[in-house]
Amino acid sequence: MYELQKDHVLLINAVDLALAVDHDPEDAVGLSRMLAEARSEYTVGVDENGDYELQFRQPAELTELVEAATSGTDSASHHLRQAWSQAFGREPEPTAACDEAVRAIEAAAKPVVTPNDSLATLGKMITAMRDAPHKWTTDSNASDDVNAVIAMMDLVWKGYRRHGNPSQPAEATAETAQMLVQSAALLVHWFQSGHVRRVP
Repeated sequence: MYELQKDHVLLINAVDLALAVDHDPEDAVGLSRMLAEARSEYTVGVDENGDYELQFRQPAELTELVEAATSGTDSASHHLRQAWSQAFGREPEPTAACDEAVRAIEAAAKPVVTPNDSLATLGKMITAMRDAPHKWTTDSNASDDVNAVIAMMDLVWKGYRRHGNPSQPAEATAETAQMLVQSAALLVHWFQSGHVRRVP
């Protein structure tokens, strides 16, 4: 116990390990509350396998949105969970997080944008919406709302190197991954909840 008190990194590693083997939601909620009260940079999150882990704390509103968007067992939820863990976990994998963010949007948007093309990439969906934006609508009253959604999708699609493009950075930075995963979380939520939808 003395070693844990003396070594901050060892303590954090021990807490992270305990979370990985303890699947009790009450324990996770209790620890999350203690970390918040202590104003820790960490909170309790869930990895792609549904196991608890320490993650870097994000704004409460965004965390709640991600929890809602990843609560299902569908493909979009799984990819977004994985992207979030890889972007905000204690050992981030930025490029992998960006890859999973793209897959999450593809899974959420495909039924809305390209329902008859099971192999459509995010790039293909962006092109489809850009070519005929009048086919989609949102809950916003803004005149350019669909184009704003397309721009966000394009940001995630082109925000880091894809398909070996030599003009893009070789690897995503941690900051890039965090921004793109946060954007993906909003897009997944919008497509899943019907905030972005086809015009009847």
